[in-house]
Amino acid sequence: MYRYLNTLTLFLVCIAIFTGCESKFTTVPLDSFEVGEHIQDGNEVTVIQFSGMESGKPPYKHLVHLLIVDQESQDTLNMLTLPGTALNAMAAPNKVWNFFSSTSSSLFEADDLFEHSFSQVSTVQCDKTFKSDLNNTYKTVLGVLGKSYTQ
Repeated sequence: MYRYLNTLTLFLVCIAIFTGCESKFTTVPLDSFEVGEHIQDGNEVTVIQFSGMESGKPPYKHLVHLLIVDQESQDTLNMLTLPGTALNAMAAPNKVWNFFSSTSSSLFEADDLFEHSFSQVSTVQCDKTFKSDLNNTYKTVLGVLGKSYTQ
């Protein structure tokens, strides 16, 4: 009887460990997005949805996905960016940020995002519950959020 209970207990512990270790994130190939230049550098944008991200430090293995609204054109866009330490705060709803493309030559404050090259990443990571929101018809841009400062 004790042997049966020990085996059952071990079995249940193993199930709990393996179920808890499953990531809540999934990855999508970058080439499933048609990335283009659909917004000008420095345009003000508002984040309306953020796919979330696993914590980590460079080198990053994945881009992350946001839905943004260009304040000038009122277009909704998919935005792919590198995960940075300030991205969770930047992705808070109703905050206005400036968009900068991955090839921007503008001067801006963008945390540690450009220490890692966009060209080294070939997948987009998103929360599994957010994945259905990736299937949309919005245009896609590749860049970072920051603040534009003029002298």
